[in-house]
Amino acid sequence: MPAFFILQYNEREVIHVSVRNDISILELADLVKEIVGYKGKIGLAATKQDGTPRILLDVSKIKKLGWMPRYDFFEGIKSIYE
Repeated sequence: MPAFFILQYNEREVIHVSVRNDISILELADLVKEIVGYKGKIGLAATKQDGTPRILLDVSKIKKLGWMPRYDFFEGIKSIYE
């Protein structure tokens, strides 16, 4: 991926890289739980339930440049863990 950006992107602005447009915090926690084999329970803190419920990234810039991910989201997280 670094070569892609060297050749395709010459801006100072942040660019988001993702295979999905959004994922809830709980969905991400469940995904990581599955990958690492955690058998415990994941819950939300009663005092924090109106916090950030979703992670939203604008991936339109990278898509316009023609970048496509090699891995789906699950495989990407799994490979980072391994």
